[in-house]
Order: sequence, then C-alpha cells, then structure tokens
Amino acid sequence: MNKSGTDNLKKWLQRALWFVPIAYFVNFVYAIFSNQTGGTFGDTFGAANALFSGTALLMLVYAIILQREELEVVKEERNDTKTLLRGQEKINTQQGIALRKQSFEQSFFAVLRLISEEKKALDRTITDGTNQTIKFKAGNNAQTAIKSLVENDKTQSRLSVSNHIANCCSVCRLFTTAFYMISQSNFLTKHETLNYGSSLHALLDADLAQVWCLYSILWEEKDPRAAHAFISSQGIDFIDESIQDEVRERLKNALNNFTIMESEIVSD
Repeated sequence: MNKSGTDNLKKWLQRALWFVPIAYFVNFVYAIFSNQTGGTFGDTFGAANALFSGTALLMLVYAIILQREELEVVKEERNDTKTLLRGQEKINTQQGIALRKQSFEQSFFAVLRLISEEKKALDRTITDGTNQTIKFKAGNNAQTAIKSLVENDKTQSRLSVSNHIANCCSVCRLFTTAFYMISQSNFLTKHETLNYGSSLHALLDADLAQVWCLYSILWEEKDPRAAHAFISSQGIDFIDESIQDEVRERLKNALNNFTIMESEIVSD
C-alpha cells in the first residue's frame, strides 16, 4: 500500500473511532427513554458491546499502520546511514590511494635522483686545462661478457667483469628497484604506470643497458627482479640483435625464479 492509500485508511479509522462513542451514547439515551422491561433494556446494549469489539479491532488495525510507518522511517534512516557509510568508505579509499601515491612518488623520484647522480659520477673530467667531460663507457666490455654468458662460459664472463662494469653495479641496482616499485604499485592506473616507466626509461642508455643485461644474467638466482625489470623496461632493444634471442632465452630462468618469488610473497 502506498503512502496516499495509508493516509486515507487512517482518516477513515479515525472517523470510525469517533462514530463508536457517539453511537453508544445514542443507544444509551434511546434505552433510557424507551418503555422497555429490564431484560429488553439490557439487550439494547448488545449492539454497543459489538461496537466496542469493533472499536478494539479498529484500534488494532490503526496501531499496525502506525507501527508500519515507524518501521518504514527506520528503514529509510538505515538506508541513509548505509549510503553515508558507503560514501565515507569511498572517500577513505580515495584518501588511502592518494597517500600511497604520494609516498610512492616521493620514493620513486628519490630513486630517479640517485640514478641521475650515479650516472654523473660515472663521468670523468679531464683536468688538462680543457675541462672536457668524457663518458665512462662500459658497454663494450659488458657486451663481450654477455656473449660469453649466453655461451654458458661463466668463468670467462666473470673474469670479463672489469672495474668499468663494476662501477655501474649501483646504477643497475637502482634501475631494478625503480622498475620493481612500479610493477608492485597496483594502485597506479595504466596511464600513470606508463608515465613513470617512460620517465625511468629516459635515463637508460645503450651503455648502461649492456651492463644491466649482464648483471641481470649474473643475478638470475640471487635477485631475479633485475631480469624482470630489464625485460619490462625494453632494455633488450639496446642489445646487439645478433644475440637478442639468446639473451631472452638465458633470462627465462631468472623470470621463472621471479615468478616463484612473487608467488611466495603473495602466499605469505
């Protein structure tokens, strides 16, 4: 029953409740002024008793209607409360994501600054009066070591890790950490992930990519994140095309180790 129907029923019940005492009073006056014997006089109140019973029924119906209205009010208030709580929960979720993004950006851009500083530290300035800055190249040595690795000659490859390559180790660690941070930030949108990845990829050059690839292979067991980050950053594009397929094949073992590591983290 809709609200208008309930209101009409309440009006009729209220009128009926007024009618009952009036009818009883009329019956009482009629019984007094009529010439009736005692038994007949008492029988005239039978109808009044029936009216009282009807009145009780009407009051019961009226009470049920009032209770129903109260329950509807309580239901509306409960729905309003649920709506308010859902809105509050949504706001809390958005605030949580905003805080996580803020924390991520602070950490991520701090790593970017460290990468930039480490790259500058690899450069050397010639102090012969010209103050020329030369790049601290390690790509050629790294490429030679990579070729040895893909041929499964680990002894030769480890001997080929010169001081030039060793000095790039910290930069490779930072690249790995930064890309892993992006991959683990599930609160980022796809567009944001691409933007952060592009910012990091802009710092990667062919020389560092060669060294990073070398370390990704060497760290395939100790830190398989490096291989995953190297592949995700498309660093393979900087590798000589003649050995790209062999490098991908060699990095498969590291990627498998990375998958196992991630599954163990999720299960914990």
